[in-house]
Amino acid sequence: MWARFQNLYADHFVHWMNSEKNDSIYSFNSWTEEVKSVLAPRGLETSSSCLTLVELGNCLCLCDTNDSEYVDIWWMKEYGIAESWTKDHILKDTIQPDISCDRFIPISIWKDGEILMQRDRGTQVVSYNPKEKKFTKVQEYLGLAMTSYIPSFYSLKTIIGESLQVSYGRDSHGPSKCDYDGNTIKIANQACFLISSHFSCIMVSDVMDPGRDCKERISNVTTIMDLSRDIMLEILSRLSIKSIFCSKMVCKLWYNLLTSEPLFFNMYHKRSSSNFPSLLLTVNDSVYFLVELKADDSQPLKRNILLSPMFHLPSPNLRLIGSCNGFVCLLNGHAGTNHSVYISNPLLGEYYKVKMPEREERIRVAYAFCFSEASRQYKVLRSVLKISEGYPQVSEFEVYTIGVDEKWRYVGKAPEPLCKSSFSNANVNGVVHWMNTDKNDRIYSFNSWTEKVKTLLAPRGLKTSSYDLTLVELGNCLCLCDTNHSQYVDIWWMEEYGIAESWTKDRILKDTIQPNIRCDRFIPFSTWKDGEILMQRDRATQVVSYNPKEKKFTKVKVYLGFAASRYIPSFYSLKTVIGESLQVSHTHPKIELCVAYAFCLSEVSRQYKVLRSVVSNFDRRNPQVSELEVYTIGVDEKWRYVGEAPQPLSITFSKANVNGVVHWMNSGKNDSIYSFNSWTEEVKSLLAPRGLKTPSYKLVLVELGNCLCLCNPNYSDYVDIWWMREYGIAESWSKIRILKDTIQPDISCDRFIPIST
Repeated sequence: MWARFQNLYADHFVHWMNSEKNDSIYSFNSWTEEVKSVLAPRGLETSSSCLTLVELGNCLCLCDTNDSEYVDIWWMKEYGIAESWTKDHILKDTIQPDISCDRFIPISIWKDGEILMQRDRGTQVVSYNPKEKKFTKVQEYLGLAMTSYIPSFYSLKTIIGESLQVSYGRDSHGPSKCDYDGNTIKIANQACFLISSHFSCIMVSDVMDPGRDCKERISNVTTIMDLSRDIMLEILSRLSIKSIFCSKMVCKLWYNLLTSEPLFFNMYHKRSSSNFPSLLLTVNDSVYFLVELKADDSQPLKRNILLSPMFHLPSPNLRLIGSCNGFVCLLNGHAGTNHSVYISNPLLGEYYKVKMPEREERIRVAYAFCFSEASRQYKVLRSVLKISEGYPQVSEFEVYTIGVDEKWRYVGKAPEPLCKSSFSNANVNGVVHWMNTDKNDRIYSFNSWTEKVKTLLAPRGLKTSSYDLTLVELGNCLCLCDTNHSQYVDIWWMEEYGIAESWTKDRILKDTIQPNIRCDRFIPFSTWKDGEILMQRDRATQVVSYNPKEKKFTKVKVYLGFAASRYIPSFYSLKTVIGESLQVSHTHPKIELCVAYAFCLSEVSRQYKVLRSVVSNFDRRNPQVSELEVYTIGVDEKWRYVGEAPQPLSITFSKANVNGVVHWMNSGKNDSIYSFNSWTEEVKSLLAPRGLKTPSYKLVLVELGNCLCLCNPNYSDYVDIWWMREYGIAESWSKIRILKDTIQPDISCDRFIPIST
């Protein structure tokens, strides 16, 4: 089973074809759960990759839509009987001429037996009347694929029962009650479809009678772009990381919402923290994976992102210092020797290298990363312990404010150096906490706003040494965890921050963890769905979730590393933090991926411009939509983003510049020509000459006598030149065939490409 149109459900049978042979159709019976084979119509010459299986009027049909003049539909009149195949030959001569040569795929039967067909990868739906043998245009729509859909008002609970949980797509107390009588929905004058676009936007459309008013028909199509800004943000905030990256490419509105709208960040932060938190996983003390959990995902490993130096991180072998609001602080090298500190947004592949002080000998350094809500500033804190004659001296604190400081600032002496392990430093509301390595009676704190150090009393009566205790933030609360016992985990919660008497203890028994790992240390590091606590097995490959209501553990299948820490993804650029004066570096500059250029002059503005298309990658295996950037000579200081391109510019010379408009073709299809107007900086599409059989990569666009021309130089005896006599008018294409019989014989068979008049 491969493309969606090749898999058909008809009368509780699923049908599909062999991708290489066209003689058999396979079926799966949903009742008996058996697979059988049905013979296809005899004498088919079209390959199975160009055939389409479809159910029309409860009948299994095989459609050959590969010819520009007609559509063949084979009907299996008696299911399972090979001899019952009958063919209808439908001419496309009544479809509007500019699209009649395209593929039209049957999708459904509606009023009085008419057949609805959709233009393949296009924006037209037509209806064929078998009695009158003619097509009528039904409606333009906004998607790239359609499938017939019968609405249902039954709850999913009628299928899965009461024992399993039904989730709802919006925050509500459940579905509204609705009485629905009858077991079937009859489609007569209206048909309902699910329409999907290239960007996975879903909408439901009523396909109306063509005779009804056009405005009335268009008003019945509701797309996601018709929704209010708040509802749109509500939908986008529920997407996974990879889906958000795809959504950024849809339009400028979504790009701005996802990268610069504070409301989106707040909504996404709130929802991701409880429903689908993200984890940074380290291997051998180096940041390696980003994993996005999902409450109902049994195999979240399929949602992992490999953090590689090629696309995400500034360097390999980076140790995590901490993370705040999607930005991470990373250490390259060993503190105390020659090392570097980076601030990075790994999702965008951006980083900023913190300027370090001159190298100092014989010091011990530890770092922490924090964010001040009051000042909205990100700060790197470090404790410096100088060693003199073999004896450590008093520790000093230094701070570096990202985007503000040009060097490290001394802010005072520290009663105790920071801990090098990120598991022993807890960041709660912009306050960094750590403990004395020798004593367990107090906790030290550094306030990122006031830059003051204070002391908090630890819970009384602790017998475990501070070395075996772990400070952590759980549910915005400072917690101290004693994970040193084989049978249980003790978590002390500071219910009122700063009040020593507010410490309360939860003892969590480990009796529901699988026996072979029960005696190991499990360290709490985050909360998620309904207050469950995520814990990681110390230096091993398990993550478990503890449900405090049911008092039991469940295994979370996420793990590939040695340590896990909570991470809040951000789609904001580092430039929003450090400002325009400092330079943000990229791990994967767009220019290294796929770039093509064009040069043009706007007659209106008298400005020369360089246009380039840049294919940007989130995942190297899945290139995203091409972006267009412009550089105006003598005006711009940097490249300007001007929009998305339906197709990247051609790298070859197959680009034509006509009156300041750059033209190029799709590398895969020969039916459209794209244009960029150097004055308005808009991209439009022009129809190519009809009936072209030569693939676009063998065609050449050229300007001849101030006229846009399309040349086919691939024949040995002649050259075809199509001239667009009236610019923008598809009907004005006219062809001139130039015989090559007067060229010297030894080169007459070569390609000759027109370049000028």
